[in-house]
Formats: sequence, structure tokens, C-alpha cells
Amino acid sequence: MIPVLSVIPLQDFIARKGRKVAAMELGCTGPALSKAIAAGRNIFVELAADGIASAKEISKFPGR
Repeated sequence: MIPVLSVIPLQDFIARKGRKVAAMELGCTGPALSKAIAAGRNIFVELAADGIASAKEISKFPGR
């Protein structure tokens, strides 16, 4: 298992990388990132020691 070096909000990741590169690294589209931010979703990006980025969403359970 590769250690996670840092966890940052999605908005900060996009500000650092740009929307197009951020979307490519996360395996989605730029419009999908914009829609997630506009919807106010609570998404964080984990940056691993090997340079791989992955995103996780924190949400309430149950989602009512």
C-alpha cells in the first residue's frame, strides 16, 4: 500500500493543476468537476507518494 502524502479539497487541487489536468488525473471530465463544486459536494483529493491522485467524497449517512 502506497502512503498518502496529503489530502486537499477538490477546489485547491483544481487551483493547483488547472481543471483539464485535474480531470485527467482523477479520471473524469472538466465539466464533472465544475458540476461537483457547484453542487457543494464535500470532495477531497488524496495525493499518494507515487504521484497518483484519487478523490473521496464525505457525505452524511443516511443521505436525507
